[in-house]
Amino acid sequence: MTEYKMRKSEYEYQTIFETTGTATVIIEEDMTLSRANTEFERLSGHPKKDIEGKIKLTDFFDEESMKRMKEYHRLRRLDPDAAPRNYECKLIDKKGDGKVLLATVSIIPGTKQSVASFLDITERKEAEKTRIGLLKEIETIFENLPLGIAYLDSEFKFISTNKRFNEFTQYREEDLMGKTCYETIGEYAGDPLKKGLEKICSFCKKDECFRNVKPTTIERPLGENFIRVTTVPELDEDGNIYRFIEIIEDITERKQAEEKAKLQRKQLLMADKMKSLGVLVSGVAHEINNPNNYILLNSKIISRAWNDIMPIINRYHEEYGDFDLAGLPYSKAHKKLEQLISGITEGSIRIEKIVRSLKDFARHDRGMINQPICVNSVLESTLLIMDNLIKKSTKRFSVTYGKDLPPVKGNYQQLEQVLINLVTNACQALTEKGQRIDISTSFNETSDKVEIKIRDEGVGISGEDLKHIMDPFFTTKRDMDGTGLGLSISYNIVKDHGGDIKFTSSPEKGTTAFIILPVDPAIISDMGTVT
Repeated sequence: MTEYKMRKSEYEYQTIFETTGTATVIIEEDMTLSRANTEFERLSGHPKKDIEGKIKLTDFFDEESMKRMKEYHRLRRLDPDAAPRNYECKLIDKKGDGKVLLATVSIIPGTKQSVASFLDITERKEAEKTRIGLLKEIETIFENLPLGIAYLDSEFKFISTNKRFNEFTQYREEDLMGKTCYETIGEYAGDPLKKGLEKICSFCKKDECFRNVKPTTIERPLGENFIRVTTVPELDEDGNIYRFIEIIEDITERKQAEEKAKLQRKQLLMADKMKSLGVLVSGVAHEINNPNNYILLNSKIISRAWNDIMPIINRYHEEYGDFDLAGLPYSKAHKKLEQLISGITEGSIRIEKIVRSLKDFARHDRGMINQPICVNSVLESTLLIMDNLIKKSTKRFSVTYGKDLPPVKGNYQQLEQVLINLVTNACQALTEKGQRIDISTSFNETSDKVEIKIRDEGVGISGEDLKHIMDPFFTTKRDMDGTGLGLSISYNIVKDHGGDIKFTSSPEKGTTAFIILPVDPAIISDMGTVT
């Protein structure tokens, strides 16, 4: 009966040993393998007959694993608990392929033998290695993205941020952790995004359908840049918000490109309008010029005839006394008639000058910037065109023409357009006719530049608006249908001429505009000074 039990026990042991599901071996004191199961045979690639009693355990493993095994084997015989029971090692099979195993080793009680089982974790280790590599790649991408990215929990507290996000917000990551975006958001996103986040948050509080929550995006200035801030809620399997991703993108270049494209479209439109206006003005000027020449010629003839008739009428007046002429006593009418005849001639001459200026304005060579230009002549022509607006705007207008101004190199019509725009602005800035407009030209010998100064005593411009007055589409005259293009175009014209436009202003104290144009030394030497 006892022998039967022993055989049964041995059979059970053998069955367990073979079917344990892991590669299992019995290790003798000298590390020789006395037993190996079928799974170890399969794992190592060696048949049992070549393993049992012939090969030491260390012969199957790489050098590093072998050293560790020998040391653990030594320690285990001194104290069963002195060596780790579980550890990783690398087996080299019969084909020379390496396999990562998880070893579990313990001493068989009452013997000097050890039992070891090995679990093949090669695929798991490779997957883990791949996962770690992928995580590192994601982390590298996360840290080096040109976008600022932050993760926030469902309470809007910061979980993590990347380097670009910290640059945008000027916060270190450690300073943000545990804080809500409400505590820091104002400095980089402002009220619009805060309201959007509060809207998202309200869904959480009301337990409404979270799937209706959409990303919130705003665009706003940040210092000298322009940013887009987007907050995206992330949902779990049940549709509940479990965190937010906040993304900050620098869209300065895109905004600049958009503004540039808008400006170019406006400029093309303006150029087309100016071309059409030029054709119209040229035609109108031609039509006005013909009858005006007739008026001017005849007014001079009438003036000479009146001078010839005057002595005869005066003698008649002396002999026969006063008489009516054009419904007035001759004693009063004769001076009035002299003024009327003189006024017709002067008015006709003025029309002739205006027509000449309009024809110059309508000329088609507007793009050339290589003409020798006398600034005083451009200003004189401008004031002739603007005379009516100036008289309607102020009773206190003065102009001072600098003497011996050297010529500048540029385009007559374009500079005239700039002056018309600035004089118009000065007139529109006045609130009463008692306020002054003063214009002067001068030559700065130190900088070799001609300067035009236009000063008004109008409403002035605030310091904040003054920073933007030459930006495309910025205007302080929306109520007067201002487009915000006049100064921007004028600025570009002056820049094309190698010059600059500057402004000084104070609210209620008026504005002074300075146009600074460089003198071309070649023109000075070739032509001398032009006044």
